[in-house]
Amino acid sequence: MKALARFILRYRLWVMLGVLAITAFFGFSIRNIKVQTDMLASLPEDDSDVIAFKDIGKRYGGNYIAMVAIEAEEGDPLGVFSRENLSLLRRLTRAIAKTDGVRQVNSLTNILDIKKTDSGLEVGKLLPRDKIPADPARLKALRDYTLSKSMYKDNLVSADARYTVVVARLQPGVNKQVVAAAIKKTSRQVAGTRKLYFGGLPMVMDYMNQVIYHDMSALIPLVSIIILITLYLSFRTLTGVLLPLVTVFLSVVWVLGLMALTGAPISMVSAIMPVVLIACGTAYGIHVINKYYEDNSGIRSNGPDEYGVMEATLSEVGVPLVMAALTTFIGFASLLSADLSIIRDFGVYTSLGIIAALVLSLTFVPAVLSLKRFGNRHKKTDKGEGGSSKPGLLSRFTAALGPLSLEHRKLIILLALVFTGASIALLPRIKTEVNMTTYFEKKSEPRVAQELMEHHFGGATPVLVKVQGDMKDPAVVKLMRLLEQELDAMPHVHNAQSIAYLVAEMNRTMNNRFVVPAGRKGLGNLWVFIDGNDILEQMVNTDMTEAIVQAKVDREDTAVFKDIALRVSGLAGRFEQPRFKLPASSVPPGKQKDFARVLAGHVGHRIWLDLSASEKDPPAEDRLVVMVESAMKIASLPDKKVDQKVISMIADYLGGDEAEIELAGKAVETASREMTRLVREKNLTRKNIEKVLKAVMSVSDYDSKKDYEEDLSYVPQMASSLVTLAREVVSKEHINKMYKALEPLVEAAGKKDPDLGSKVRADLWETQEPVLYLTATEYERVTGTKPDKKSAVTISVRETDLPLIAGELDSRLKRSQLNSLGLALVLVLVLMMIQLRSLVGGLVSMIPIVLTVVLNFGVMCALGVPLDNATMMVASVAIGIGIDYTIHFTSRFRSEFKRADGDLGTALSVTLSTTGRAIVINSATVLLGFLVLMFSRTAPIQRFGWLTASTMLYSSLAAMILVPSVAFATGAKYLQKWNGSSGSTPPGGNKPASREKNGGKNPST
Repeated sequence: MKALARFILRYRLWVMLGVLAITAFFGFSIRNIKVQTDMLASLPEDDSDVIAFKDIGKRYGGNYIAMVAIEAEEGDPLGVFSRENLSLLRRLTRAIAKTDGVRQVNSLTNILDIKKTDSGLEVGKLLPRDKIPADPARLKALRDYTLSKSMYKDNLVSADARYTVVVARLQPGVNKQVVAAAIKKTSRQVAGTRKLYFGGLPMVMDYMNQVIYHDMSALIPLVSIIILITLYLSFRTLTGVLLPLVTVFLSVVWVLGLMALTGAPISMVSAIMPVVLIACGTAYGIHVINKYYEDNSGIRSNGPDEYGVMEATLSEVGVPLVMAALTTFIGFASLLSADLSIIRDFGVYTSLGIIAALVLSLTFVPAVLSLKRFGNRHKKTDKGEGGSSKPGLLSRFTAALGPLSLEHRKLIILLALVFTGASIALLPRIKTEVNMTTYFEKKSEPRVAQELMEHHFGGATPVLVKVQGDMKDPAVVKLMRLLEQELDAMPHVHNAQSIAYLVAEMNRTMNNRFVVPAGRKGLGNLWVFIDGNDILEQMVNTDMTEAIVQAKVDREDTAVFKDIALRVSGLAGRFEQPRFKLPASSVPPGKQKDFARVLAGHVGHRIWLDLSASEKDPPAEDRLVVMVESAMKIASLPDKKVDQKVISMIADYLGGDEAEIELAGKAVETASREMTRLVREKNLTRKNIEKVLKAVMSVSDYDSKKDYEEDLSYVPQMASSLVTLAREVVSKEHINKMYKALEPLVEAAGKKDPDLGSKVRADLWETQEPVLYLTATEYERVTGTKPDKKSAVTISVRETDLPLIAGELDSRLKRSQLNSLGLALVLVLVLMMIQLRSLVGGLVSMIPIVLTVVLNFGVMCALGVPLDNATMMVASVAIGIGIDYTIHFTSRFRSEFKRADGDLGTALSVTLSTTGRAIVINSATVLLGFLVLMFSRTAPIQRFGWLTASTMLYSSLAAMILVPSVAFATGAKYLQKWNGSSGSTPPGGNKPASREKNGGKNPST
């Protein structure tokens, strides 16, 4: 270090010019730095979940959703269905659709609508393309119709009609925050003074972008002011105040310029790097200046010449500074082991900033101090603050800590053990959080919008489950409908929809039952109506081999996201079991009871899912299955009323316009009588109906034999229609009977879901299906034979959404915490062992840090502070910075112990009143610097700030009190041989006579 001092003093002007040139180079590069707020960017590109998520976005219209909500004026009877509001909604929809980066836009003004017409089914738009109704009656009818459809209610319009949303899907690969900002700007221009709410992750990312710029512009000046005040109170000289701060400013410029040159973006985490560097980096300059002032004030000065003073300064503090910087470097560099790129980037560039601050402190600071007009402006007095001849308050405070460590070391150690044990006991309560929306205060724009979206629209975060299978196969589409029900039954999941939902909705419109048709032909007939519609692009691929089930999460919470991912994973295993087709008519006679139990199990499970989606405490599923089985038995009992309804239907059909054959009046009467007999005999089959029809038809009733033969050819078709209609009548009556048995349960739960009754009726329709799809176990139980594996229906189910990504982020966050913490502890321990040349010394020096880390986690658990992208760094930062205090204390104590000829009290008193003073200044500076982060607009940074600040307090006090207490209690030899030629007093021996060995003089004066 003496050689370095001579070199710096000889070439001090070149050193300063070189520093300024480097700063100018990096400062010019800063203009190219970018901001990144996409949480997906934290994960590796080759992560399987990331690949799947991006793939879904490319093929199904994007998976990043931005939502813009309009609020109707309070008290408006039509709500958002007034002409003014619908006109605004249409303008807003069209304007957002034209925004660069937007792929698809949905709102009430362009959404698909399914209506029944005289000719069958019509699939069009909910609102006319070019005209919005002006008549209040028509608008009210539109409102009532829209709110009657679960496809729209709580999805695009709130149940009270007060809010409606425009949902925009962003194109894959675009800058989400830029597109979100453009949507906001466009929306505000269109809406004027109207209140708008912006929800969805892209909107959160845009807000985070604003917060990052705000924090950097506000926090850097604030921390600088606080550091300036702290330095002034510590040194009372212009050089002592400005030089450490200028030094660390230079290191910040270097690092930001390097980030710009290497393409590393500013994230929520790395945005605080300048504040961290200013808070931490000033420490090195503080120690150099503090020691320089001490030596230059006549206390053991190596001479009045500047070379001697600077050599003495760098010789004594140089190595400890390098060691302290290395440990801090290790603390931040340990974050390189993190599984998240934003944490790694912060670790890389902050650790480089620490090295830059060290280099500048050992070169630039001495060069400036060597200029007499800067370095010698302090008063050459003793150690009192402000240059007074009397020991200052700070020196007296630190000196008083010596007797505390000597006389009460056992109590100090006991208290440390108690706090450590209590903190460890709290560790199981630690939780994690990775969702950005929760990072902002409750009144912030994203939180207000998120609360609205959760309350009125089921949330703004999509759940996407990819299903692979033949989408033209009814079995596959039925399974997708069941998957929708499973998702809706999950806590916090709502509005699950897919192509299966659309098919069931079309079937309800046409046939008044919300189920997927059992046959390929029936399914194919419905496909025709939506073939080519834009909405299919969001639901199914072009070759009909893959589709998406979409839902929404009503709560931005990592624990909720993880629970959803776990549940969907469990569903995937169940749904991927092969299903086998079993016609109800082919069940062996002796297996009817087994078939009924299996069927009741299927239906009971569906009903239980619907009840679970409507209330928190649904009846037990087993109970529901028993109730369904009992209802099935009741419904299957002979019922003359049902028979009479079938008979009436036949009579009406035979004499009506819909009959395929127009029978003569007498023939109609005869056919009705014969078919009535068949109904009562339970023998109304297609074959028997054909016999009846042929028997009542006579050539004499026709104008020609050709007409007779033509009608005769329609007999099979008419017989089939009659059987189908008869089954329809019987099925409806059976459904009514079963529903009546379950109605009390439905009414109790239906208060929250008016559609629950129709959902339960749809579930009951499965009891009337001609074909069932069973697992291998169920098939063997019902038929007594193993199914043919060639006939298996299989699907693949995989979640590919943001909740899954959040779960992956959560897992990587925990791994990152363990990896970085373990690496930092091991590396710092090795470094301390090398410096002290002692295993015991290394272990003892780690005690304050281990205590600090454990206390930090204990405080987090006790106060409910989650582990997030910022707070997971606290432990590593505490290790890297906090160990510095132990290094400085130990290094100075060993030197003073030699100078005091083994006088323990003298060595400790001098150490605490000199280096202890610098430690207090250093820790106070760092502590206050980190507390500045509490003025951030994001909760993780606020928590990171005060948690790290508290660790500075723990570690500095532990370095000055706990380390000597443990060392003295154990007689640790790494500090000095307590018994030997030096004449030192062992820690457990008599109280050292510090004053006698120094002529009665207090070493701190």
